[in-house]
Amino acid sequence: HLTDVWGSSDTDVYAVGKGGTILHYDGYDWEEMDSPTQETLTGIWGDTDADIFAVGLNGTILHYNGSAWSQMDSSTTRHLYDVWGSSSVSVFAVGAKGTFLEYNGASWSSISAGTGSNLYGIWCSSGTDAFAVGKKGLMLYYDGVKVEKVNTETKDWLRDVWGSAVTTDVFAVGAGGTIMHGKNE
Repeated sequence: HLTDVWGSSDTDVYAVGKGGTILHYDGYDWEEMDSPTQETLTGIWGDTDADIFAVGLNGTILHYNGSAWSQMDSSTTRHLYDVWGSSSVSVFAVGAKGTFLEYNGASWSSISAGTGSNLYGIWCSSGTDAFAVGKKGLMLYYDGVKVEKVNTETKDWLRDVWGSAVTTDVFAVGAGGTIMHGKNE
């Protein structure tokens, strides 16, 4: 059971999943990598092929430095569902009960999300511009200082979010075929 995929090119792709599974594709074959966890991994994102983050159940965060995966201290035991960043010193992870974490290149810290609802998807363009989505139409915006709720006018669970380089142009998808697009000009 695989849950997420990320790649830096068509010859450097990583997939994660159940039981700590980490696979790497080199353009020809998929090979299983040594994983330092047995926890199910639910999200993966990288800045480069030598700076990759994976998140999973029970607060699991892994980092790949180009040669080996290692565990990072997340300071939480809550399930983490997604990870995204804009650079190796600006990475976010979200998860159960409003868990919202930020990595600054040295350590992970908690951000007060102002909700106890699960967060399933995260996207950012920088450390001062991040969107997270969750259950019952929940969308949050983080400006580097505070988290604010965004009115989505839906009660459908949102599962993932992505934006263009222009951070006011954001898409979210979710239950029941929900597709949302917000654009401020």
